[in-house]
Amino acid sequence: MRKAFVSKNFGILAALAVLLFAHGTFAGECKVSRPSDDVLADAKTMSDVNERSLIEIAAEYERETGKRLEIVIVARAGQDLRDQVVLKDLDGRSPLTLANIYEAAAKDPDAFAMLDGSKGNSPDYELLKGVIQNKFKDPSRSMEFSHIGFMIRNHPRAPKPAPGEAKMWRARHMLRPCENKNPKTEFEEIQQRDLNVPYLWDEGSFNFFADNPYELKARYYVPSPALQARLMETVFDQELIYKLNSRYYNAAANWQNPKESNSNQWVLEVLAAATRPRSQVQNREDAQAVLAKMNYLPTKVLFKGQKTMAYMPIIARKMAPYLTYHAKEQPYYFKASMGEVISATSVEEFMQKNGLLFRSYVTETFDKTEDLRAASKQATQLVPEALRSR
Repeated sequence: MRKAFVSKNFGILAALAVLLFAHGTFAGECKVSRPSDDVLADAKTMSDVNERSLIEIAAEYERETGKRLEIVIVARAGQDLRDQVVLKDLDGRSPLTLANIYEAAAKDPDAFAMLDGSKGNSPDYELLKGVIQNKFKDPSRSMEFSHIGFMIRNHPRAPKPAPGEAKMWRARHMLRPCENKNPKTEFEEIQQRDLNVPYLWDEGSFNFFADNPYELKARYYVPSPALQARLMETVFDQELIYKLNSRYYNAAANWQNPKESNSNQWVLEVLAAATRPRSQVQNREDAQAVLAKMNYLPTKVLFKGQKTMAYMPIIARKMAPYLTYHAKEQPYYFKASMGEVISATSVEEFMQKNGLLFRSYVTETFDKTEDLRAASKQATQLVPEALRSR
């Protein structure tokens, strides 16, 4: 039976809010300007679940490998992306193109006649989207998780545990800062000069999960034993990790774009660097070359709803400058509302096919606090007044 998470001391949550602002956790699209009590309660719930999950995962890893687990990749369910249609990879190595789609449409004479632009007519792109969804939708894959980062056991910036307590796991991940109209430190003032410049954050799991997620759910990708030590070295190679961080944040960045990047891309490039000796990866171009050799494939998606605005540069740059597709990078996808996404799914698939993944796990917990409050309020309203007063 699911139970509501109810904080008995919102004063504690208020204190946690101060900590949250100090580290600038709310980034990405900055969906909330100030965390509500419900958001803070959910973050505390997920932080506790995260700690318990990592203890269990580490114990299983150590039983099976005889080695200590030091680092995992964790994905959080932030934005709700489940309405976006994930498309099939043709053979696990080749991107889906409009030529493939026209070939599929050719088997349907009515559809092909409406799509054929060779007679001087413009293709019917709405029909094209229907063909894409009917022929190439991959129901076995979804985009439940929007943001990934590293969780590290022996994080050098983690606070010292109390006597007798185990050292807590701590996150290192990349995000763009949010608007802050009252910066209190020099670093916060620097961030406000350009909100599209991403930064690396070292913080606890409470801050990592304080994103007003659509679901209280996380997925863990445990790197293989062979990758663990090298990945720890790479994540804390201060010179390299900042070279792998771009100067412009774009949530829809192409994985081969050397000037833009996003949170998931930073993790992906760190992973790529960790598979090679340090001398072979000096910058993002080197990391992207490794990804190409290891056959990384982004997730191909048919966009629905507001996400299609990413294809309208003028509108996108005004409403969400951190979410823009470039026609020159994906010209054959543009009019069909198709795009390539550096998703948590694509990172997991990359690890699987290259032998970098020991195992993956999913954990989820109670309903969101605001949903439980709304359900409780609605149930109360349905009770007759006479009964409610007894």
